[in-house]
Amino acid sequence: MRKYWNFFRSFDGLTSLIASIGAIFMKEYLEIAYKNQRILILFLTVSLALTIFILLTYSMRIIVKKSSVIKKMIFGANFIQGIWLDCIKNVEGEITGGGIIHINIQPTEIFVSGDIYTLNSTYCYKSGDFKSFISRFKNKKLEFSYYSSNRLQGFDYPGFSRYKFPISLKKSTIFVSEFFDSSNGKLQIGEAELVTDKNIVRKLCKSNHEERAQLLFEFLSTKNEKCHNYN
Repeated sequence: MRKYWNFFRSFDGLTSLIASIGAIFMKEYLEIAYKNQRILILFLTVSLALTIFILLTYSMRIIVKKSSVIKKMIFGANFIQGIWLDCIKNVEGEITGGGIIHINIQPTEIFVSGDIYTLNSTYCYKSGDFKSFISRFKNKKLEFSYYSSNRLQGFDYPGFSRYKFPISLKKSTIFVSEFFDSSNGKLQIGEAELVTDKNIVRKLCKSNHEERAQLLFEFLSTKNEKCHNYN
C-alpha cells in the first residue's frame, strides 16, 4: 500500500517540478524568441513537448488511479477495493442489521463509505450512513475513523472501525468488521462478503434505497452462522 501512495507523491512531485522549470523557461525566453527565429523554433518545440508531457502524465495518473485492473496487479492479495455486504450481529450471534460498504483505494489512503440498515423480521430500512476521514491498512487489517449520520436520531457522530481480512486467503473476499460509535457506546461486530456478481454490483450502484435494502435483506436472510474472528 505504501509503495502505491509513495508512487503518487513522487509522481506529483516530479510533474510539478518539470512544469515549474518549463514555466520559468518560457517566461525567460519568450521575449528573446520573438526576436530570433531559431530560438523561436526551439521555444515552440520545448513548449509543445512540455504540454504533451503534462497531458500524458495527467492521463497516466488518472488511469492508475481509476483502473481496478492495475490496482489488482499492484496490491495482489491486499486488493480490497469493491462493494461489500456486511452482516451485523450482536454478541449472541443474532442478526441486527447490515451495511452496504464501498472501499476505494485512493492515491493518499483508503476511503470507506457506506449505508447502514436496520433489520426487521421481513425487511430492512436505511438508518444511517458513514464516511471515513482517516484510515490505516497494515497486516490485512483496515482501521479507520469515520463520521456517521443517524436518520433516527437526526445528528452526526464519530466512530472507529476495524476490518480484519483473512491472512491465509490469496484473494480478499471476506472480512470481519468491528465498529464502535458514540451514538450508543456499544461495540458491534459483523462479517462482510465482497460482491462479485456484476449484475448485483450494477443494481447496488444505480438502484434506490428501497431496492438496495431488498438486496441486502436477501443477503442477510442467508446468514445464520456466528461471525468468525480473523486474526
